Amino acid sequence: MALEAGARLGQYEIVSSLGAGGMGEVYRARDMKLGREVAIKVLPEGFSDEPARMARFDREAKVLASLNHNNIATLHGFETEGETQFLVMELVEGETLAERIKRGAIPVDEALPLFLQIAEGLEAAHENGVIHRDLKPANIKVNDDGQVKILDFGLAKVLGPETAEIDLTHSPTLTADMTQRGVLLGTAAYMSPEQARGKAIDKRTDIWAFGCVLYEMLTGRRAFQGEDVSLTLAEVLKSDPDWSYLPAATSESVRRLLRRCTEKELQRRLRDIGEARILVKDLLSGSTGVEESRRRQGGRRPWGWIATSAGSLLILAGVLVLGRSAPLIPKRVLRYSIPLAQEELTFRHALSPDGRYVAVMAVAGGATQVFVRALDSWELRPLPSTERVTELFWSPDSRQIAFFADNKLKKVAVSGGPATELCDVPGLLVAPGTWGRDDIIVFATSSRSDPGPLRSVPATGGESSPLTTAEPGESHRFPLFLPGGSHFLYTSVGGSSPGIYLASLDDTAGRRLLADESSAHFAPASEAGGTRYLLFLRDGKLMAQPFGADRLELAGEPYVLLEHAPAWDDGAAAIEISENGTLVYLGGGSRETDSRFSWFDRSGNVISSEGSVGPPAPVALSPNEEVMAVPRRLPGRQWESDLFLWELTRGVETRFTFQNTVDFVGNALWSADSSRILFSANPVGVVDLFSKDIRSSGPPEVFLETENPKYVTDWSRDGRYVLYTELKGTQADLWYLTLEGEGTGSEIRPGEPVSFLQTEFLESAGQLSPDGKWIAYMSDESGVLEVYVRPFPTGGGKWKISSGHSIQPRWRSDGRELFYLSGPALKRTLMSVAVTTVSVDSSGELPTFDTGTPEPLFAVQANAFHPAFGTFFYSPSAAGQRFLVNHIEMREDPVLNVVVNWQRAFGLAQER
Repeated sequence: MALEAGARLGQYEIVSSLGAGGMGEVYRARDMKLGREVAIKVLPEGFSDEPARMARFDREAKVLASLNHNNIATLHGFETEGETQFLVMELVEGETLAERIKRGAIPVDEALPLFLQIAEGLEAAHENGVIHRDLKPANIKVNDDGQVKILDFGLAKVLGPETAEIDLTHSPTLTADMTQRGVLLGTAAYMSPEQARGKAIDKRTDIWAFGCVLYEMLTGRRAFQGEDVSLTLAEVLKSDPDWSYLPAATSESVRRLLRRCTEKELQRRLRDIGEARILVKDLLSGSTGVEESRRRQGGRRPWGWIATSAGSLLILAGVLVLGRSAPLIPKRVLRYSIPLAQEELTFRHALSPDGRYVAVMAVAGGATQVFVRALDSWELRPLPSTERVTELFWSPDSRQIAFFADNKLKKVAVSGGPATELCDVPGLLVAPGTWGRDDIIVFATSSRSDPGPLRSVPATGGESSPLTTAEPGESHRFPLFLPGGSHFLYTSVGGSSPGIYLASLDDTAGRRLLADESSAHFAPASEAGGTRYLLFLRDGKLMAQPFGADRLELAGEPYVLLEHAPAWDDGAAAIEISENGTLVYLGGGSRETDSRFSWFDRSGNVISSEGSVGPPAPVALSPNEEVMAVPRRLPGRQWESDLFLWELTRGVETRFTFQNTVDFVGNALWSADSSRILFSANPVGVVDLFSKDIRSSGPPEVFLETENPKYVTDWSRDGRYVLYTELKGTQADLWYLTLEGEGTGSEIRPGEPVSFLQTEFLESAGQLSPDGKWIAYMSDESGVLEVYVRPFPTGGGKWKISSGHSIQPRWRSDGRELFYLSGPALKRTLMSVAVTTVSVDSSGELPTFDTGTPEPLFAVQANAFHPAFGTFFYSPSAAGQRFLVNHIEMREDPVLNVVVNWQRAFGLAQER
């Protein structure tokens, strides 16, 4: 029933309409008897058809009328005029929160006082046994003085049926006109999971809605929203709010409050709104999150560790639970080690900023996946929808992990749920990124073999764009945001002035801090007035140098923290530092320095070892089995290496090239007469092909130059063909060259490159059969890397050889046996497959390729570079009875070393 201005309901004269909703129409009216303005809510028609319901409403309305609190709009009475039932309520001037939010998100400093008043109003009602059940921004008003008034308090209950379970058809929201799309979505978005399921509810339903309202105030968007009611409720039941939309100034205390309020499990949700009131009051007093908010907005106060109100809690291994902001490092130093599964050694670890978790990439079910391990637990917990991850890094609030997979940058909540795609990655090779507090992600897609600048993308998703500017051949890597979210560190390699640089989102030109080509790690101050440090590698040592907090400049002299620092395969230091003073680094079994060349028999027995222990390297054995070519990094040069020749018969090693630029050289190929080597190198920024006679003392000759990186994988026995993998954007494809000229000397020339196989998948490690009629290669078209065979050069037909994660196929010299490595890194098995082939006959039928059942030979701890390089870490002898393998020697069990209060542990902070 619509009422016009001037209409009368008893002693009340209608002034104007204020709006309509699922619980009726609301009017501004004048109380002619008392001379005051009030709000009149006319209840829906048919409400009085149920006498029992009317009687209960009368009882409940009296309870609501008894509520007397500054933050609750007072219910004056429940009256009837003819057949019209209406409520008389306090008229609250001002705009609703819904109207305020339409203008944009509310800044944290402005929102906190509103948080407190909403919490106080809810607490007063809950103490009187009243639940709102329909809390939302449209039911909260703020007057010109900033005073909050919660409207329609308890009406969701008194207007509903008196049953233990809730029937959504009687919900005051869902009974609204179905054309009122905004009303439907507005309320469904604030329903608790138990309310959406029609279950019995208690005051924790209001706490859920309180969290949704707070989230919307800070972000300007609903915590849960869909295209219709059903999709919105589905989001409530299955999804978490996207915390990445919270502004950078939101303190960790507020973030934690929001998460506690919106826990789907009742047992985990905040139990009493009074706890929220206390927290917000503390925030407003300046003792906790306000200070943190100021730091997030650019303040220069030191980071650290603070205990919860119960005191300093050390969990199992001494990892401190982050409670309040502005933390202080505890006095006590703790050191301990976590045994690592060998799968965890394969890829990079990432410590969460709060120091509580380590994320790792490990192989599960044949595919690499993200796992999370709490530092106080031995359990690895997999994160779904993270398969085929190649790199990862944390969000600044430690709640999400960003990762690269399937040529895309994605993010996933640590609590679980589906991954969200953020952007395409314009390159096959990626390096770790960094997530700033202003919700900007910076990442590198380049390596020394594929140079380029850093790129940036919003954490909410979009198209990435170049951030820095790199000169030809220069690669920018290892970005790291500093606290504050604007300045970041990165490493330049391959350019005219390599080293560690400092830049900002506003000034990306960069200022060089150090000449070291190492990743840099920022360590916050351990106490008020303490020292910040930059950690980096120098000559294999882990260094720490004071870093000025104001000018962002290095100060003083560097200290040696670890004489033998662990490093990842790309040269980055294998360490992580959290904001609460926890340092973790790899120890025990080494990933990098315990690699050795050894001869194995078919049973896996070591016959002999060759060369010295060093980093993982490809196996390039000459056809006469007398010499192997080995790439070695040069002393003091993190990113540069050259080829060395190791004579197996004499045990003598000789430097072969002097380019200082052969890092990630891939395979070195030998000519059939063992007189010439063909290899990939990148002296001018693009990986091209070079050749050199082993008797020559001169520089290598340029063999092939094209615009894309190329990695040679095989040189046919008859000397006619060279196979290589070409990288182009997000593709790795198989190509070959037909060689022209006579012999194996410098007169050999490559013909035009020919594409053998180009798809959207990764294809690499091509190997020609001895008779030149087949190519064995690896591809990830099935979702994991597998070994396949195709006829050469037609490519028609395809045979899958392996079953499960398999790489690096190689032929026996007579072509009657095919070998490959199967299984995860460091737990690989050398497999053998007997081969029977039938070539194309005169009738022109397709060829056939027959194999026996794959048989395991022996287990080997063999590493591998990125599969796109097509490198081989083993080589069978001509007869296939021996295998030269570059394998990892684990002299100690691998561990993750954890140091709590690392600055004091290393003597860089004084006792207080």
